[in-house]
Amino acid sequence: MNLGIIDTHAHLNDSRFAEDWDLMRARAETQGVVASILPNVDEETLPAVLRLLEEKADWCYGMLGLHPCSVQENWQEQMDHLWKFETEANWIAVGEIGLDLYWDKTSLERQLMALHSQLRKAEAMGLPVCLHTRDAHAETVGVLKEFRPESGGVFHCFSGNYNEAVQVFDLDMFIGIGGVVTYKQTELRDVLSKCGLSRVVLETDSPYLPPIPYRGKRNEPAWLTEVVQTIALACSCPPEEVIEITFENALKVFPKLSA
Repeated sequence: MNLGIIDTHAHLNDSRFAEDWDLMRARAETQGVVASILPNVDEETLPAVLRLLEEKADWCYGMLGLHPCSVQENWQEQMDHLWKFETEANWIAVGEIGLDLYWDKTSLERQLMALHSQLRKAEAMGLPVCLHTRDAHAETVGVLKEFRPESGGVFHCFSGNYNEAVQVFDLDMFIGIGGVVTYKQTELRDVLSKCGLSRVVLETDSPYLPPIPYRGKRNEPAWLTEVVQTIALACSCPPEEVIEITFENALKVFPKLSA
């Protein structure tokens, strides 16, 4: 894979890309995006993810997992269904998985059981994990201290403070930085100025969380250039250095990208 921007988390299977998917990709490639990683979130999204992994295999890579907001009371049945597709694609990670207490705190117990199950599966598959954590940083860190992923992974869409970033790094994990770094109300620029780029990867979470100046619009990989520029300013380095370091970091986290 040639040096460039890697979007390590993008829901490009979303229906909002249906009408202009190839144009979206062309815009991204014009801006230097060389690959996008697509996370699965549940049984319903899996067919579209699989289709893109087959049809756009030169640019799209996949993660297989059950999003914490999709964890139902029959979560074990959900898991059994997803793992039937374990050999249907060359998955490069287990994700997106994790804990989310923003919408529903009452489901924490089953979210924890599903997370433990998927961490064990990642270990069995020899794959890193992509972690979603919202209003649940302490709980997620607690799980990982007990069951540290052998192949590492990423705290996707990290938006925490310096101390929380250090906790992630102490677990030998990386943080995914996207459009939020450009927002006025964020500590991320300060975090990056203190921590540097050694454990940072880029992501969009498209179609969500577009960077300034695209707030209110559908996010897409091409707009990672805004994220790169903001990170470069925060870290007092050239944009080219941000791209090079985050590219190498992505290959470290997801070694199958370079396989």
